Amino acid sequence: MKRRLLLASLLAILPEIGTPAAMAQISHENQMTGSGSGFFISTNGYFLSNYHVVRLAEEVVVRNNNRSWPARVVAVDSVNDIALLKVDGVFAPLALGDPRTASLGDTVFTVGFPNPDLQGIAAKLTKGEINALTGFQDDPRLFQISVPIQPGNSGGPLLDSEGNVIGITTASLDALGMLLANRSLPQNVNYAIKASYAIALLDSVPDARNAIPPRKASKPTDTQALVKSAERAVGLVMVMRKKAHIPSADTGAPTAGLAPYIPTRIQWLAVELNAGYRAEELEVSGFMLNFIPILEEDAIVILVQYTARASRSDINERIDAAKEVIRILTESRGWDSWITVKTRLKPL
Repeated sequence: MKRRLLLASLLAILPEIGTPAAMAQISHENQMTGSGSGFFISTNGYFLSNYHVVRLAEEVVVRNNNRSWPARVVAVDSVNDIALLKVDGVFAPLALGDPRTASLGDTVFTVGFPNPDLQGIAAKLTKGEINALTGFQDDPRLFQISVPIQPGNSGGPLLDSEGNVIGITTASLDALGMLLANRSLPQNVNYAIKASYAIALLDSVPDARNAIPPRKASKPTDTQALVKSAERAVGLVMVMRKKAHIPSADTGAPTAGLAPYIPTRIQWLAVELNAGYRAEELEVSGFMLNFIPILEEDAIVILVQYTARASRSDINERIDAAKEVIRILTESRGWDSWITVKTRLKPL
């Protein structure tokens, strides 16, 4: 039961939250509310990223090679989490490859902008392998990869040994969710959406489809040259919103797959907590914990349903433990400033 309850919460699309100090204010009306990665696929400025990176944007700015350009969203595939942007200018693109040529164990790498508020706005390289040709719960749209990715890497290119883009880095197993489910932490389990779905989106924009360069032929290639090529093509995606429109609690990890739905923080917290505690059986312990989000009050209620034989000391001990878990979860996400914890007992 616990495993089934948690399946919907384990796949966490990387939340792109952070404000690099150098990029904190782009315009007087808007302020930066998030960031991600992306890459140019044509010399005339067509640019790919994840849909979830730009989903709430009122203005998008792409920073490439120490310069910033305004970008507009041309087309999106919300189901497969892909966004096509357009920037006016001339750029160095990457070629889209064929994911069907990928094999288990192939070496792959990405260049992106993880945690720009902490790690800076210079592009970062990480390398790894293709661990599986399918993704979360054998999703055929995804690769499972060992390439280390962090918040901010979403939308970056996954490149093969010839410098072709075979995927877009998208998601990672949620460490806290796995800890609640199995009392273990995932070891570098990450996912990339296959490039074939980006090509399908480009088919709906003929100008973009006709502008992309041909894929590179299979031949020995200098690794440093490939990295330099990727570095020239990638961009930091900065998401801007009007200050008055920035919601206080609409950021969090989606509940499943690559769907665009993003619950409020308090709802996401309730999903994680319930996944970890609802397995408590009344027949064994005499009580069961449930967590109820109160949206209007930014509060979480620990509802304890108990039978006559439940020990009050055991109940209090479990409540204290639950409060500690809530503290760890909220502090790890920087949410401790708003969360309120309440307790309610309900005899059965």
